[in-house]
Amino acid sequence: MSERLVLVADDDQDQRSILGAMLRHAGFAAVEAGNGAEAVERARERTPDLILMDLDMPVVTGLQAMRMLREDACSADVPVVAMTASDVSPTAIRAAGFCALLVKPVLPRDIVHVVDRCLASGAGPSAWIEMPAGGR
Repeated sequence: MSERLVLVADDDQDQRSILGAMLRHAGFAAVEAGNGAEAVERARERTPDLILMDLDMPVVTGLQAMRMLREDACSADVPVVAMTASDVSPTAIRAAGFCALLVKPVLPRDIVHVVDRCLASGAGPSAWIEMPAGGR
């Protein structure tokens, strides 16, 4: 069985590198994107199994990228986890089609937990993964 591919979309290069290394250490393959437009492009090129999407990015925001991903047949069913340091409503994030919300700073175990849960459950656009205590 091949590694599950996770696309990490975050405009902070250090954050992307750390998340990518953490995911690879947990047994996933990882590809990175520095903004929402790059995330959509990478998703079209590689069709990831899951996307970790920062909401606050330049060029194309995470919410805008999410709409673009859902309109594309290649990525319409890919589970997408929202990540943000901003105060956002989990209800709004869920309504936008994300499968979970991670509020930064995020513990490594929480990232691996939500990725594992989304992939194990086959969480698609309509699924919602509740975070463990401490998460939103």
